[in-house]
Amino acid sequence: MASEIFLYDIPSIYQAIFSSSNNLLEYFFTFVNTKYLNDTAAGYFYKAFNSIFNKRPKEVFALTLN
Repeated sequence: MASEIFLYDIPSIYQAIFSSSNNLLEYFFTFVNTKYLNDTAAGYFYKAFNSIFNKRPKEVFALTLN
């Protein structure tokens, strides 16, 4: 469902995601650092990440390079 929400470029959602004060995107990426990845959950992670990245690639790169 999260990937469906990210299909639309809703400014308030992306402001919350990329806000440096709440670190939501950083928290989102902690999923891939878990010891045991569930294939189904990894698929949902990919869909959500792909939606975010397709809408705001510069912001994603800026946070991942830190």
